[in-house]
Amino acid sequence: MAGTKAAGTAGGSTQRTPKHLDAAASGYTLDLTPAQLAGLAKLREPFPPEAIAKRPTISCSGCRDAKDKVCSSHSKSACRDCGQYITTAHKHLDYVGHAEATDRLLEVDPTWNWEPMAKDANGLPLLDVDGGMWITLTVCGMTRKGYGDAVGKRAGTTATKEIIGDALRNAAMRFGMALDLWAKTDLHAEPPHPAEPFMDALRDQRVWSSSEWLAGVRREAEEAGQLDFVVPRGGGKTLGDVIDAQLAVLEDAAQRYAEMKLEKEEEQRRRVEERAAAVAQVASERPDPTRQSRTPAGQQPPTSAPPTGKPSPYEHLKTTADIRTACGEVWLDPDALQSLLDRATQIGAASAPADPNKPRGVSLGGAMRTQIEALRRAQAQRASTGQASDAAHQYANQHEEGRDPGDLAG
Repeated sequence: MAGTKAAGTAGGSTQRTPKHLDAAASGYTLDLTPAQLAGLAKLREPFPPEAIAKRPTISCSGCRDAKDKVCSSHSKSACRDCGQYITTAHKHLDYVGHAEATDRLLEVDPTWNWEPMAKDANGLPLLDVDGGMWITLTVCGMTRKGYGDAVGKRAGTTATKEIIGDALRNAAMRFGMALDLWAKTDLHAEPPHPAEPFMDALRDQRVWSSSEWLAGVRREAEEAGQLDFVVPRGGGKTLGDVIDAQLAVLEDAAQRYAEMKLEKEEEQRRRVEERAAAVAQVASERPDPTRQSRTPAGQQPPTSAPPTGKPSPYEHLKTTADIRTACGEVWLDPDALQSLLDRATQIGAASAPADPNKPRGVSLGGAMRTQIEALRRAQAQRASTGQASDAAHQYANQHEEGRDPGDLAG
């Protein structure tokens, strides 16, 4: 199994073996043929899952130092993963066995070879003071060093074979074989697309829900030239399309919120005005001693009906609807309207809205009281001026069609 060493340093190339085979443009420290480059590239290919085994390594220092490789805090058992009868304080490392490593070397270069770096007086491989062995491995005309040992095993044939296998795998790793099993990252993963950071930003709910942050991501993506990146599983939409669509949604939501806020403020303003009008109405209905003192002697105050002592003619009215209907019949008669108001108060209809279509408008009782007061003021005016007939005629003309309580509520 002798192999031919290539000229140059044993360390070989200072560059990672590329996937292409252009040796002339590679800038290597050695001139390699396309066949050598192809073989070295093949050496770096990942091993299939079935070729990867589990190597146990003891994680407890007490177990490692114990004679039977188990301390008093742990016990030994058969591990279902690695198949070893070993202390429970152990973990596993992925590795490629001797047979799989040898098969890959033969597949890449049938003439590969290894040699110990030191020999004893009998020409046999010489172990160092730690029980390990340094070797050189030659593959595709390239030679590199490796080191192997058999930690925890007594000197003997089994330990020697393990040292050789470990040294071969260690040296082959310098060529890149099974290097991904040693690495903490995925060495064969494709580099992320330049647009990926912007895609990650869109997955952040805080960015997705903020027009300011989203606009910032759009500016950065535009500066990086990634707005035309076609989003995976996005139906052919680009990154710019997705961002612009969400910005439009956020703008529409902001506009609707502003409109709702304006409507709410307008509603609150209207309620304040209605409340102020209701307070003014209540205040106007309370007796005013000053006004009463100015009433001519012997004249009935305009805000109250003279007691008659007669039973109310509206005892038969039972509902608010009945009161509203009766209002239309006596709307121009203050005495009858006052009697109707008393009945409405008795059955609790006075607090109902005057207009059923305006539940927050003037109450039915408030509308009736306002009309009674207006009618009595008109009566007082006619009596004081001595022009009762003209005033009555004018009043009848003004109200010949009549008004219902809902008109006042409007």
